Amino acid sequence: PRRKGLLYCAIGPAVLLTTGAINEYRYGLASVEGYRVSGRGVVIFGNTHDMALFVVTVLPIAVAFFLVSRRKIGKILFGALAGLMLPSIVLSYSRGAFLGLVVVLIFFAMKLGRRNRLAIVAAIVVLSIAFLFLTPGNFGVRLLSSFIPSLDPVQSADARRGEHFRSIYT
Repeated sequence: PRRKGLLYCAIGPAVLLTTGAINEYRYGLASVEGYRVSGRGVVIFGNTHDMALFVVTVLPIAVAFFLVSRRKIGKILFGALAGLMLPSIVLSYSRGAFLGLVVVLIFFAMKLGRRNRLAIVAAIVVLSIAFLFLTPGNFGVRLLSSFIPSLDPVQSADARRGEHFRSIYT
């Protein structure tokens, strides 16, 4: 009961961050680099990447609550919360959060796909196609900039790559 309560407490801030990010995008207030949402709050959650990584961390908890919920209202609530978290991850344009989302989806596909492999493969194909059509225009370019640094207009990948190598050397 205590652990479950703590997990519920983690979902609350994720919902606030998610709704804040979606509202920023809806109202055209994307303040980071002119096209990325920043989330709500200050300090850790004011940073786009930290907000997106927190939401990616809480997403499996919401999905797990959806899967184990016995009541219809619980399934609807946690399914809606999980569905609400996905757009905020995409609108943050965070490559690290996107990779985290891919890992989460692969994990759930492996866990749930033992009995229904054909259904899981079909769902992954449909979701992948829908994802490509529903993401904002330059999201794919942002992802490709991890591999082709010249596509990144602010060269943020190069800056992080340099920091990464410096941290390895020291």
